[in-house]
Amino acid sequence: MKSVISVFIMIIFVIGGWFFSYKYIENNSLDFIHSLNIMSKNIKNNDWKNSQNEFLKMKEKWVNIKNTLDLIIDRKEIESVNLIIKKINTYMDLKNVDLTLNEITVLKEIFRIMIEKESIKLTNIL
Repeated sequence: MKSVISVFIMIIFVIGGWFFSYKYIENNSLDFIHSLNIMSKNIKNNDWKNSQNEFLKMKEKWVNIKNTLDLIIDRKEIESVNLIIKKINTYMDLKNVDLTLNEITVLKEIFRIMIEKESIKLTNIL
């Protein structure tokens, strides 16, 4: 009987841990996607200053959470985000609309994939 209770408690901890990590990833990813949407809109309106300000806020937030995410998600995704952020920074400095918007779109998709990979689906379990 004690072993059944122990297993049940462990299962509750695993499910609870998954839930909190999923919500953490989902909330942060949606915040990043929102910031990227604002950046895209500003760039399309040729408002590089506000876009740069939004980018700096997003980059600062990324620096603050990437170590925590490193414990939860695949390292390749974090490296991809780091690389794309550097590309966006370079393209924004050059004021290259097409390349900047392209990398923003790619980064939004990476954040969407992060959310999808952490959700409970039959394909993720198998």
